[in-house]
Amino acid sequence: MVAASRPKLALPLGLIYSVMMGLWMGAISRVYDAAYEGVVAQALAATVGTFIVCLVLYSTRSVKVTSKFVMVLSAAIGGLMLLYFMGFMWSLFTPGPVFWQRATGVGITVSVIACVLAALSLFVNFAVIEGGAKAGVPKAMEWYAAFGLESTLVWLYLEILDLLAKTRARQG
Repeated sequence: MVAASRPKLALPLGLIYSVMMGLWMGAISRVYDAAYEGVVAQALAATVGTFIVCLVLYSTRSVKVTSKFVMVLSAAIGGLMLLYFMGFMWSLFTPGPVFWQRATGVGITVSVIACVLAALSLFVNFAVIEGGAKAGVPKAMEWYAAFGLESTLVWLYLEILDLLAKTRARQG
């Protein structure tokens, strides 16, 4: 928020945010890897692979980001956020995770949907970056696009990590 009102602070704040996010992600990854050995490497490989496939699909114009695409994706993400918020509220009053957070068919389905939405969000990030470059936006705005892409990649990684953990928990 500070960077939005003071673009000159975007670079140092972006770097600080990235370091803090890296530490947080490292801690989460360590917990998951302790519970399910090797799951972090799999999630990282799947995230990088998804990023590369989405970038190639966008670059070859196999996927077109239209206003309808963004609208439908935004609505779907809004619905997922509402579901997550309801789960958070539920957890305040009851012990244990809600049914869609468990390693059940429904839980795995919700995780797959979240992974797909995160992957589709990469296309929107690419469109924003490309549109900004074509429009000749000021250099300071590059950090906003980078922040958006970083946030989407973190979300994708966490969703894939959760999906892999659920599938492993279900197997054994």
